[in-house]
Amino acid sequence: MILNNPPRDVKIDKENKEKYKSLARKFNKDEKEIFSLAIKIGFFYSMREKIKKPQSSWQLTTFSEEEIKNMIVISYAVLKDINKIFEGKEVIKICEEFANGGVRKLYSLFMETTEKDDVRVIEDLVDEIKVKLNI
Repeated sequence: MILNNPPRDVKIDKENKEKYKSLARKFNKDEKEIFSLAIKIGFFYSMREKIKKPQSSWQLTTFSEEEIKNMIVISYAVLKDINKIFEGKEVIKICEEFANGGVRKLYSLFMETTEKDDVRVIEDLVDEIKVKLNI
């Protein structure tokens, strides 16, 4: 494992469990894949939200090396300290909090928005990302 002293489990907010299930069903993905996407969406939209009711959802060892590296990069963007980027508990906590905000955003975009179909929502999301990144 790349991380030092990582937690055994990755947690989500119990309040968001149904959001993960609904999004996973909608996109025919597993909830862990939704979690990984939610981290990135939460980071992009600066939606880092503390977890109020933690619920263990997956063992960290079930995440791929690529997913862990993505978590480290996002954590570095927050910590801005090369000495802390491999501290497992801190990295996972940051990503859990971004996923907490990100899953709310994903749920809002895809489950609560009825006037647009999914393709249009994705196109709008891509356009927003392009504008923010100047591409």
